[in-house]
Amino acid sequence: MLANLHVDVRGHRPAELAGIDDRRIAGDHALALQAFHSGITTGTGDVYALGQRPHRQPPLDLQLRQQPQINVVESDRLSSRTGRRVSFGSHNSRAYEPQFVFVYACLPTLDVLRSHAQTGGYSSFRRSERLVTTSLLPTESPVALIDADGQPVPDALWSMPSDEVLVALHRAIVLARRFDAQATALTKQGRLAVYPSARGQEASEIGAALALRPQDWLFPTYRDSMAVVARGVDPVEVLTLLLRGDWHCGYDPYEHLVAPQCTPLATNTLHAVGVGHAATLKGEDTVALVMLGDGATSEGDTHEALNFAGVWKAPVVFFVQNNGYAISVPLAQQTAAPSLAAKGIGYGVPAMLIDGNDPAAVYRAVSVAIARAAAGDGPTLIEAVTYRIEAHTNADDATRYRPAEEVRQWLARDPLTRLTRYLTDRGLLDADRIAALDAEAEAEAAALRQRMNVDAVLDPADLFRYVYAEQTPELRAQQQELAEESR
Repeated sequence: MLANLHVDVRGHRPAELAGIDDRRIAGDHALALQAFHSGITTGTGDVYALGQRPHRQPPLDLQLRQQPQINVVESDRLSSRTGRRVSFGSHNSRAYEPQFVFVYACLPTLDVLRSHAQTGGYSSFRRSERLVTTSLLPTESPVALIDADGQPVPDALWSMPSDEVLVALHRAIVLARRFDAQATALTKQGRLAVYPSARGQEASEIGAALALRPQDWLFPTYRDSMAVVARGVDPVEVLTLLLRGDWHCGYDPYEHLVAPQCTPLATNTLHAVGVGHAATLKGEDTVALVMLGDGATSEGDTHEALNFAGVWKAPVVFFVQNNGYAISVPLAQQTAAPSLAAKGIGYGVPAMLIDGNDPAAVYRAVSVAIARAAAGDGPTLIEAVTYRIEAHTNADDATRYRPAEEVRQWLARDPLTRLTRYLTDRGLLDADRIAALDAEAEAEAAALRQRMNVDAVLDPADLFRYVYAEQTPELRAQQQELAEESR
């Protein structure tokens, strides 16, 4: 692959990819990135010197194919001059649309070489490793569209979702937060066996759920009750899942395309890849969104799922909510990677690192990943950096492993507060609208309390009814034995 690249090393500014050749001509293997700078002599001589000459390909400028402009992140401060970067790469690389990828022009460990085409000064930089052009790497810092103060981020990577979407996100987050608080209270009242709160993670939960299309599948974990409810599942059916112990799953997964909430870490990742790959084989326009926490990324199932998804180009979005702790284990004790999103490169899976407390950024990132998967371009790994305000569950004492000051710092980054400020400043939200939403949330919480205070009528025969489509002789015998003992 051959490409022209404008690089301003001195200013440490993002570069611009002006042209790219991805014709996959047999024998191409030298990747030349040449600066548009009058003080630097460029041309075929430099390319030949790097190994292009034996293949007798035309000069670089003759091979250019104009592509949409792609942002290139400059990550090294190498010189006070504007220079040309030259690297070995593969002609099999290709560039995606800018909203799908992040391109890194230069990775660390570069050797400075004196150009034979220019006298005086260093103008060429060569690195021995392959240059990453199809972005498998995320940005160095989380991408946000709305900052913690509720202000739009200047020069944001993506466009802001529409006002209608932002208003819908706000409403859903208000309702979800009240649902979460009510579920926690029901646990303290003995109506639930356990409840893992997701307070503080509402932007990630709701932003991801609302980005799904009607035909897409959601594969949630035990902490993703807010996302499941936002998908349209009855809140009582959600809470009568493993959280109360009435059923293995309290709702019909096929009604809303929501898989049972997963308690074993990361097992849902393989389920999602299976559904996504099956949809591809059947020619269905279906994308699977799988939710997992930072702790689940340490599981072998996640490795296998990412590997299969990458190989099969399965239409799957891996949505990692990095809330800082796997129960009590901090992220630094789980991985030495610069970010969880950075792991995508090992599987050939493009990755994004986003602010998980920014509903707009979450919605946009997941929407982009879904569009990419639906177009046949394969999976995406998204790391949403967020924080779990409450303890792991009602049985956990979080004060034993994290300081109160850390919690206070994250409370200042509250997702609902920032979105409320943004919408209020734009005139899309006022005191009356906020009061009406609060009243709606309270009414739903009251209805949930009333319904959850009704004891369920359980039939022991249900233990045998839903195991096999056709009951085995052994199960029939066991059912008969239980019936006789119950008389």
